[in-house]
Amino acid sequence: MKQRLVVVEQVYCGTVADHRFARWLESDEEPYGRTYDVGAEWRSLDTGWVQRPSMLTIRNDGKEAVLLSLDAHVPFAAVRPGESARFEPRGPLYLRGPGRIRVVAYPE
Repeated sequence: MKQRLVVVEQVYCGTVADHRFARWLESDEEPYGRTYDVGAEWRSLDTGWVQRPSMLTIRNDGKEAVLLSLDAHVPFAAVRPGESARFEPRGPLYLRGPGRIRVVAYPE
């Protein structure tokens, strides 16, 4: 059975950025979610059985920022402690901590 992906997010700092959308997933496979520790060395992001995620969410449960990279050399983004990020990857991703993260990969 196909699943519906629903996103509701709101960011406020003097003004509101309110984003809501829903879409049907093309696949009937289950999302993949795991919590794991990230060390000081670059590590490839594990998306489990979801080979081509249409969306990734990363929540940082650690005490320091976790860096994201496309090539395991130059970071393009950070996820601060207690915060999360949501995006559609277009290739392999790498993480560097230290930190503890929760990753969920949603199928296409």
